[in-house]
Amino acid sequence: MIDKATSLSSLSLKIREAIGEVQALGIHVENEDAVVQYLLRYPEMASLVVKTCRIVRENLDDAQLTLTHYIDPEIEGYDYLLLKARFEEYASDILDRIEQVESLYLDELAQQQGWLLLTTDFVQSNRLS
Repeated sequence: MIDKATSLSSLSLKIREAIGEVQALGIHVENEDAVVQYLLRYPEMASLVVKTCRIVRENLDDAQLTLTHYIDPEIEGYDYLLLKARFEEYASDILDRIEQVESLYLDELAQQQGWLLLTTDFVQSNRLS
């Protein structure tokens, strides 16, 4: 019989591996421990986060991407993963591009208990050319 500590350790390792896959896509993971804790609460999200990040990277290849855990200051107990896309230049259709990319994974995400929001803050990326 597998004890709870071994099971949690195994789950934590799988989540850390998923985060490693995200980082291998060139996506910065900010406050990694908080992202891990969120995924420990919603472990079914780990593989979907990797899949979503892969889709976003392929379709927004000009973006600097950062994955983080976001706690909404206005709604108590409301938190989610945030995938922030920053660009060197913002075209007028950037929100349409983001919505188009979201449509590629939103149905699958909607079936999960956790959440991942793709957005931009309109801050210029600091990518080096």
